[in-house]
Amino acid sequence: MPYTQLPLDTDHTSLLTRAVERIKQRTAGRYVFDTASLDSALLEEFVRLQRETRIVAIARTDAELDRFGSQQVGIARGAAAPATIEATLTVVNTNGHTVPAGTLAAFATGDGTFVAFTTIVDVTIDPGRTTGETTMQAVLPGVQANGLGLGTMTLVQAPSIVAGIVADTVASGGTDAESTEAYLSRVTDEFELMSPRAIRPDDFARLARRIEGVHRAVALDGYDPDTDSHDNARTVWVGIVDADGRELSSLVTDTVDAYLQAERETNFVVRVGPPTYTPLTVEFSVTVMDGHDPAVVVANATLAAATYLSPGRWAGGDEDPPAWRDDRTVRYLELASQIDSADGVDHVTALTIDGDTVDVQLNGPAALPAPLDADTPTVITGIAA
Repeated sequence: MPYTQLPLDTDHTSLLTRAVERIKQRTAGRYVFDTASLDSALLEEFVRLQRETRIVAIARTDAELDRFGSQQVGIARGAAAPATIEATLTVVNTNGHTVPAGTLAAFATGDGTFVAFTTIVDVTIDPGRTTGETTMQAVLPGVQANGLGLGTMTLVQAPSIVAGIVADTVASGGTDAESTEAYLSRVTDEFELMSPRAIRPDDFARLARRIEGVHRAVALDGYDPDTDSHDNARTVWVGIVDADGRELSSLVTDTVDAYLQAERETNFVVRVGPPTYTPLTVEFSVTVMDGHDPAVVVANATLAAATYLSPGRWAGGDEDPPAWRDDRTVRYLELASQIDSADGVDHVTALTIDGDTVDVQLNGPAALPAPLDADTPTVITGIAA
């Protein structure tokens, strides 16, 4: 792989501190950094130039990775995308108006800053009406705008005919640009697949992840789901899920299956299917710290348990890039620790998993905890003791 991530420090304070310490060593401690002196001003300037050079060097290596990935392997780095909301615009009268695209409004974030959204198309409000529906997107792409919304927005740059804008939904869909680590992993996977056919079990999992909608895939060498048997020659089963760890639609599954059949060796048997979900019953009680609302604390603890047991996060699904390890053990003490660390929990007074106080094993190929809203779901029930 013609790429090396340069481990260069680009923090100005850190670079300046190291430079001052080196000069002190060379002058037996006689040097004193005085911001009013000429030599200190020169040192500051040298450090600034060194920092800029390092930033350019890092950007250059990332640019080379992007060039290699897109031109030689055919994979472009995932770009950042802005969050969007559905909103209602209100105008000052019923004369009929067209509010142009580019109208800006914002949400306060609570830390003194604002996140701005813009209309992306003209909004026509017919005579006799004062409101119109529109979609707005965050001015800056990324995840920072996700979760904002519901309620009145602050007008930033809007025609005088606009009386107000109200967000009808919570902003969602914002994504950060693909990290260098995740992009390098994808390029490496693709580079390793540059052979006429998939041969190794992991090749099939990598191929499955090419299909839109497949977030994680795992290949089990020798497993035949029809007979539930292992150690079958030239047989591979591939489990696939979406980003939430849920079973994919039949359309996506059939697309993956057709693709893998086309890419396999003639004498290979390849099957595709969903993971095996194990429903769990979790019951707990907690004592609440003074000054906290028991209902809110129980909700926090329930969320902590649900996060730990999330099929989307289980066995590496929350890593970047996502992994899928064969982790079948729901550890009693780990779950207790997650609940105990929830905001407002003083301590856990009782906890059972499937009615017992021991570790629980997940069953079947590509084992995951069942989602909370599955037909046979994982159920988490908590109370404040």
